[in-house]
Amino acid sequence: MFGLFHCNAQGQFNAKVEQVSININGERRVGYKTVFDFSREEVRHSWWKYAKRFGRPINMKSYYKVIVPSSETDGNVDIEIIAQTSETTKGSIFFLGLENEAYKEQVKGILIDFKKDLYVKGLIREIKSIENKCSELAENYRKSRAGKFLDLIAKNQRKTEILKNEIIVIEKSNFL
Repeated sequence: MFGLFHCNAQGQFNAKVEQVSININGERRVGYKTVFDFSREEVRHSWWKYAKRFGRPINMKSYYKVIVPSSETDGNVDIEIIAQTSETTKGSIFFLGLENEAYKEQVKGILIDFKKDLYVKGLIREIKSIENKCSELAENYRKSRAGKFLDLIAKNQRKTEILKNEIIVIEKSNFL
């Protein structure tokens, strides 16, 4: 899985976010959409975990509703955020919106943060996997003193540096 993530993440991450409005259960929702190169289920699962940090996600079958308590927003009423993920041939489209357009910039910020979080966490998992592989190789080298292990360690360290640079690029991305 980590190898697949690296192939997808490398060169596939894009900072494009579009303002859209869609109908969910007959109600017009204003918000933003972005494309992920992850499956619909991966994005839905990641959104569920991410949304629990600031609100109470509810699975509405075809979409998620996240209730953000007024105590979190410095407001008088709870805010409902709607998230819907649809599958595409190359991944998924993720929509995040709400009924009240007054908070649409905050929703855009949440979407951008979520997208960065999902990609960065995947890259960090891959880096840890490579570091574990390097530790194994180092141990094998210590036991056998074979030069091939040093070459493999150096190769994996270069991969780690590339992944760390990808994280920097994602973190510094200017979303359109």
